[in-house]
Order: sequence, then C-alpha cells, then structure tokens
Amino acid sequence: MPDDDLTSPVVSDTGDAGESSAWVRTQRRLVQSGLFAATLGVVFAFGALAVLPSLLGSRAQSWAVVTLVAAGLMLVLCGIQVVAWRADGPVTGGRKRMSWTAHVLSYAVTLLALIAGLSASSAAGLGSISAGLWAFTLLLVLVAQVTAGVQYLRPIGQAPGTVPAHLRRLRAWIRASQTREDA
Repeated sequence: MPDDDLTSPVVSDTGDAGESSAWVRTQRRLVQSGLFAATLGVVFAFGALAVLPSLLGSRAQSWAVVTLVAAGLMLVLCGIQVVAWRADGPVTGGRKRMSWTAHVLSYAVTLLALIAGLSASSAAGLGSISAGLWAFTLLLVLVAQVTAGVQYLRPIGQAPGTVPAHLRRLRAWIRASQTREDA
C-alpha cells in the first residue's frame, strides 16, 4: 500500500483549495463513470447468459456464469472506489486501505473476466449473439477497471495505480533505500 500521508483532506502541494477540489471532482467523475461502465458490463453479461443456447452444455454455461460473476465483482470494486472518493472529511487509514485493496483486486478480476469471457465466447461460437454480448462485457469491464479500478485514494497529482506508475514508484523507493544504506 502506498505510504503517502493521507490523514488530512486531499490538497495540492501549493495548498490551493480550488485546485484540490477540482482535482477531487475529476477523480470522482472518473470513478462514477467506471461504476456506470461496470453496471452496463453486468447487464451485458446477464444478457449474454440469457441468450446462450442451452444446447451448448455446461462448459459454455460455466464460463458464462464466471464472466457474469467477474463483471459483478468489478461492479462491487468500482462501488468501493466511489464510496472512498465520495466520503467527505479527512481521509482515514480504513478508507485508504479499502480503496487500495479494491484497486489491487481489480486487476485480478479484470484478468478473470477476460479469460472467462473469451472462453465462453469460444464455447458459444464466435459468431453467436452471446459472443458479441460478451465482447461488449469485456470492453466495459476494461473501461471500468481503467476509469475506476486504478483510481485508488491518493494525494493530489500522484499518478493513478497503473502498472507503469507502480514500477516508477518502486524504482524510486529502491533508489531511496539504497541511498540510505550507502549513507
């Protein structure tokens, strides 16, 4: 979990409250749009499962259910991010941990949705209506992850939780620890 000091309300480095509130509003809009995409993803996954021909057997249905569950989990994770960003007042350690945990889990859920959705599409036949609905489901899960899943609660101006941003922070942390050891 990032060790940034978030015990006070999120503010900019300059202390400009207007800049801070605009940044927070932007982050809130991002996580809300991710929640909307995740909601649509669940709708599309449910629709794909509903039109899946029963002739295909349990393999296709199992993957379809896993895809629906993964889309539902992404909806829950996006909801957690919305709650974390919508709460007013100082940022507590619990909110910070909840947001960070949802962020990390969003990667695993996205991967699960992709694997399950592609497997369900393959089992159903790539030209089927179900496969098309799963394609939209997967796209919406990806949009939800990118707009809400990576937006963990953090100080103003810090990069979101994308893999390159994490690698940059890890590299800086390693360099700082090596500098402390050398001193």
